[in-house]
Amino acid sequence: MYGIKIILIFFLSVSCSPKGIDSNFYLETNKRWMAATHIKWKSPHYKQDQKILKPEGTWQPIIEVEFIDLNFTEVSDCLFYKVPENTDDGEIKVVANRSRVECKDLVAEDGYANIKGIINFGYESFIKIKDKVQLVLKVDTDRLKYQFLNLKDTTSDMKLLDSSVDKTVVTGAQISSEVNYKVNIPDLPEGTVCYDVNDKCEVVVKDKCKRCKFGAYKSISSKCDRSFRKTCGMNKCGQKNQVACIRGYIASGLEPDAYCINDSPVGFCGKGLRVVCLNGTLVCE
Repeated sequence: MYGIKIILIFFLSVSCSPKGIDSNFYLETNKRWMAATHIKWKSPHYKQDQKILKPEGTWQPIIEVEFIDLNFTEVSDCLFYKVPENTDDGEIKVVANRSRVECKDLVAEDGYANIKGIINFGYESFIKIKDKVQLVLKVDTDRLKYQFLNLKDTTSDMKLLDSSVDKTVVTGAQISSEVNYKVNIPDLPEGTVCYDVNDKCEVVVKDKCKRCKFGAYKSISSKCDRSFRKTCGMNKCGQKNQVACIRGYIASGLEPDAYCINDSPVGFCGKGLRVVCLNGTLVCE
């Protein structure tokens, strides 16, 4: 089953924005972040629900919010905070991360949304979709609250016959913001491993498969029984000299440690071909 893509018709009353803050900041960030899929904390030195006090007078990357733009491309924003120093108040800026680089590399860039004159700043986040709010920015006495409509529910265990559709606030749908970021990211060449795990199911290549021009296909290339390598290119599994299609460990009854054998039942091939293990990957010959 495939999820439904929905373009979000943005509507927000100005009264939803805290009175002490320029409404444009909340309007500009919320029309992006309500289509958010993920939030990343960019510094191990700052904890939730605590004031950020050091190092004084410096710009610090605080959080990165990933969201879906008008073209259904995953893009991101970086939020920076200039820590107050002596008589100089603090400042927040949000920078569009069009090149998907580390937030620290954008510290000198201008923000599309700013708040000045800040004395105290902190944040709090909630990663469960049952919470009505996923992020709260605490700016002096104001509270800016955001709900991430594309946040996936990763708190419940998947069962064998469960639907593969992602569980979000609007289950089975992907919400787009109205913003077109025109991301400056080159496509990954065909054959590039865009996601991978080792035998212990530890991620060794972070997922960048959305940069694959023609999509990506999975292959059985480790002992991990719950995640598979992904490679840029058209899915031709089961064909001669291509990766084996995935049958899976539950259906085959084979222990993951024994996957790399010829005629492995974990994968399958087209008529007249057999599964072989070549360089740790199940392929068809």
